[in-house]
Amino acid sequence: TQIAWETTKTINILSEFSYECLYQLESMYDLQGRVLEEMDLAARALQARDLWGLQRSLQFLHQLELALQEDYRGMLETIAACS
Repeated sequence: TQIAWETTKTINILSEFSYECLYQLESMYDLQGRVLEEMDLAARALQARDLWGLQRSLQFLHQLELALQEDYRGMLETIAACS
C-alpha cells in the first residue's frame, strides 16, 4: 500500500484528485499500517506465550478490522468522484 501512495506522490499526480479523496486514501493507508503494526505485536505476544497480550492485540485488531472495512466501503462509494 505504501508503494502505491509513494509512487503517486513521486510522479506528481496528486493534483488530479480532490482533497477529500486524498484525505480518505491517506486515512485508509494509515489504518492499514496500524493493522500491520498490531499484527506484529500479536505475533510477538504469541511467540512469547503472552496470552494476555495476544488477547489484547486480537481484540484491538478486531476493532481495526471493522474500521478498515468501513473505510473500504466508503472509498468504494466515492472512488468515482475522486478525479
